Amino acid sequence: MKVRSRWKVHVASVVVGVSGVLMSLAKGYAVPHPPDFTVCKNTKFALCNASTCVDTGTTITGNDGQTYEAASCVCPVLTGDSIADVNLGNMQGKCEADDPKTKVFSTYQFTRNVPQKEGFLWLPGVEAVTQVCPAENEFAECWNWECTIIPPEEAMRMGAFGIQLARCTCPIRKPIFDFLTQAGKGDPAACQQLPVLAPLIFDPCELGPKNCSPPQ
Repeated sequence: MKVRSRWKVHVASVVVGVSGVLMSLAKGYAVPHPPDFTVCKNTKFALCNASTCVDTGTTITGNDGQTYEAASCVCPVLTGDSIADVNLGNMQGKCEADDPKTKVFSTYQFTRNVPQKEGFLWLPGVEAVTQVCPAENEFAECWNWECTIIPPEEAMRMGAFGIQLARCTCPIRKPIFDFLTQAGKGDPAACQQLPVLAPLIFDPCELGPKNCSPPQ
């Protein structure tokens, strides 16, 4: 049975410390088990936190055995340290895919600037602005899901010159509460474009001083 699950997502945050990085987990955010964070050292990964997606009309099955309606998301590929739960999504207990030349996983790196598309061109170092989307919109959850690297010739036709891209297949979720995304550079229109859910790792101060820990 395919599932478009209602994940409980709320703006209020609790702070979790992992490897000295400030991490925020949205109140009521449902996961199959408590996250078991792994720092993936110096690996290639897709960073999808600022991407929007399209509904593929197909499904995807995760490690939990459930089948979900699937979205396709184009995300920049970076190399470095990132954070994953290698037992969630469809990761297979390790940071790298079996064929790292053609496949990567969507993990997360704490950074304020992410390669994003501006008009026709993909540009490096564009600020990933956190915004709140109304609960009537759906989102894609890409953290810990596999992606296929887009060949350089195709990426250039998509406006990516010197920026590697991957196409990630991610579950579509229907939230109960308003949710966070870093897609759209702060433009609320992105909320209606199947944005990727803001990752578990972001600076809550971006939502205003009262959300800092401790509050300012």
